[in-house]
Parts: sequence; C-alpha cells; structure tokens
Amino acid sequence: MNIADKLSLSRIPLTLLFLIFSQNKIISIIILGIVILTDIIDGYIARKNKISSKFGALIDPLADKVFVISALLLFLYLNKIALLEFFILIIRDIYSVTEVVITLITKSKKSHKARVFGKITTTLQYFLILTLILDLNLKSYLIIPIFIFSLLTIIDYIRMRWSK
Repeated sequence: MNIADKLSLSRIPLTLLFLIFSQNKIISIIILGIVILTDIIDGYIARKNKISSKFGALIDPLADKVFVISALLLFLYLNKIALLEFFILIIRDIYSVTEVVITLITKSKKSHKARVFGKITTTLQYFLILTLILDLNLKSYLIIPIFIFSLLTIIDYIRMRWSK
C-alpha cells in the first residue's frame, strides 16, 4: 500500500473521530479540514509519483462516501437535515456505490474515475457539512445545487459506462 492509498484510507478512522467529537465544533472543523486535505493530496501524490493503484481507485471515492454519508446521517440524527434532504444529498453517492458494486461483480475493466461534476458535488457536500457544523442557515441554498450536480454526475457516469 503506497502513501496515496494510506491517505485515502485514513478518511475512514477520521470519519469515526468526526462522529465521536461531533459536539465539539473546533475539533469537527479540524477533522473536516484534514479529510478535505487528504482528499486533495492523495490523488495528486498518486499522479505525480505514478503510483496509482486499483486499491486507491476503489478506496478514495469509497472513503469520501463513507465520510459524507456518515456526517449527513449524524446531521439527520441531530435534526439539522430532514430525511428527504438526506436522500437528495446522497443520491449521487448511492449511485456511485452501486456502480462500484456492479463493476466488482461483473469484473468490468471500466473504472469509475473522478470527473468534474463529481468533484463539484463533493466540494459542495463538504461545504454543506461545514455550514451544518457551524449552524449557519445556508442549507436551503446548497441542497438544490448539490442535487443538480449529483444528477449531472450520474448522467456523466452513465454516459461513460455505456460509451464505446
């Protein structure tokens, strides 16, 4: 396992720490910041050093989903988001996990690479998580853009899967 893979994998225990320390805003923000940094630099390190791996290609997006879905489940539990909002916010993540499972079951050679709409969606999700930690009343301004970019991501992934 290379350093990029370890950075991606580190988001799993960081998720647990985020949940454990969720009542402490400062610690929650620090953990969110570390999650975002590892998400940015793992791929950069892998590409720069030409150490991309199949494990990294699988664990990186999976670790993102684990963190985002866990954080949003926490906010659902804390009544900071409604059940319908939760599902709207994770529709892309549900599709992505389904796509990974299909790829593994069918042993498809097509990889599920990060694309621009997915990166925008993840960035918006991270920003929403920050606003929820800080109790800022911005949720209503972020849910629709996250939903739109989620749909664009799903369409893009479907198009990629069925092309060629």
